[in-house]
Amino acid sequence: MKPVRALEGLRLGCLAACAAALAALLLLSPTRVRAQESPNLTGSVTFDLKGTLAADKAAASEAGWQAITFGFTGLEDKTVRWFGVVHASLFDGDTFDARTIINAASHYDPTVTIVGPPELAKKLHDLPNGTRVSLGGVLVPSTRNMMLGVVKSLPPPAAK
Repeated sequence: MKPVRALEGLRLGCLAACAAALAALLLLSPTRVRAQESPNLTGSVTFDLKGTLAADKAAASEAGWQAITFGFTGLEDKTVRWFGVVHASLFDGDTFDARTIINAASHYDPTVTIVGPPELAKKLHDLPNGTRVSLGGVLVPSTRNMMLGVVKSLPPPAAK
């Protein structure tokens, strides 16, 4: 067995430099690690969506980065509406967590159930396909239920 040499000189300096670099990395890492955390799916979040209502999944996929469906409670017409999402954010402007929530729920049908209020749910339900819409409300990610606060038609995109 070989005896272990004591740390001295160049080896000690290299070890100290590595320790300092590791400490600096750990101090700076919370901002870098943030993007790897999962959103908290308990409780409710204020959610904003922008996108285009579509006739089917293919049209919704073409209109946005994710095709989702809206189901509606309290309406006699049980039609599910397709929506091509082009923007999603939480109250604090966090688009990463909003996108994570949508992607996690996108395989459900409906993706989001609109639970009210009845006049805003009906307004969204009755808008024609191809309408660009901005939605705001409170979403419960664990149940995918959304209480609308805003349903606003947006102007068509400017011609190129």
